Formats: sequence, C-alpha cells, structure tokens
Amino acid sequence: MLPLLKLDFSTLCQSGLDLRRIDTFSGRSMSDAEVEATCRAYTGEAFAFQAEDLLVECQSSRMNLDKLLSRSLVAGFTRHPIKRKCMLWFGWRFQSIIITICDSRGQLDPAWMYDLPGYFESGNDFVGNTDRPYGYWDGNNFHRIYPDRQRSNPSKILVADFGNAFGWSVGEANSYDPKEVSKVLEANSDPWLYSIVPESHEEIIKLNNSRCLLLHSRYR
Repeated sequence: MLPLLKLDFSTLCQSGLDLRRIDTFSGRSMSDAEVEATCRAYTGEAFAFQAEDLLVECQSSRMNLDKLLSRSLVAGFTRHPIKRKCMLWFGWRFQSIIITICDSRGQLDPAWMYDLPGYFESGNDFVGNTDRPYGYWDGNNFHRIYPDRQRSNPSKILVADFGNAFGWSVGEANSYDPKEVSKVLEANSDPWLYSIVPESHEEIIKLNNSRCLLLHSRYR
C-alpha cells in the first residue's frame, strides 16, 4: 500500500472569490456567507495543453496520459527545484487539459512548463469545480498523488480514469491480474486516458541520461 500524505490545501494554496460560480439566473440574492461558501476557490498559475497534441505525443512515445504528464512534471521539478511546497491540480476545459500550480504565495510560474507537449497558453486562474489534485512537490521530491480510496479487497487493482467529467478519478478493476487489466485498458477506445495505480512508492525515471525519483503516494 502506498504511503499516506495528509495535505492541508488551505495552507498550500492561496484562495479568492470566483464570482463566476454564482448562479445569476436563480433570481435570488445571496448573503455574504453564501457568496463565501459558493465562490471561495483556490488560485494558481493555470497551464493549458491541447488534448489532441497530448494524444499524438502519447501515441508516438507509447505512454498513457498519466505516465506522460508525471514523467514530464518530475523531470521539470528535478531539473528546476524550488524550495517551497506546491500543489498541482488536473482538469479539463473544452478539449484542453489544465494543470494548475498553487502555492502559499501565489507566485509560481515555472517557465519549463511551456516546453511540455501541447502547451498553448497560461495565466493566473481559479482551480475549477471539477479539477482534482494530481501532484505535490514537497520541496525536495515530486509525488504523483492518489485519493485515499478504500478497496473492497486489498488485492484489487486500482485504475486511474482521466476520461470523465470530474478531472480524473480512481476505481477498482474487476481483475486481480495486472496483465489482464492492462489488456482490458488497451482494448478501450481511448486507452491513453487510463493507467494502473502503482503499488510501489518509489519509481526511478530515466530521461536523457539522467535519473529522476518519482514518488507515488495516497493523500487525504
């Protein structure tokens, strides 16, 4: 079982009021408390990537989306480390993938993100309603993080699904055999959007004759 990180998003991310979340068609005025509860959202630097370009890169590199993103991010943070901690959120917007980087100061804008496949624009924005935590930089290492999901059986394999409307999610596979699960995922119409959640905490990534440590952790 992967180690558990207890992350306090409120201390890792700045927040603000996203007034776009107010339902202007309801015809009802909202109290200050209701506006706060409805509109308070985390903010950060949002990087947009064309999903079509990422698909092409996945096909040419024979990697799924999760592996492509996690390897690109761990390489960037390893080569250009920062001292403070930050959260990375994953979301979909109009056939584009959004990675939002949040930190307590709200000042992170790593230039190396512009070199990732499919990049086309970036800017300060709110984390979307359906965006989900994807990665965590602890000041020394990059963690690919997964929700602390309880399994019906400890031996069951977990699968990350990036093909839904809620950013991404984790679910149980029907098989206990990783090879069998891989075959099922590869037979899917969009196999690049699915990946098996690793059981090992540490993964060594070799990129351009250098070695990077990618950590896999659960979060709560």
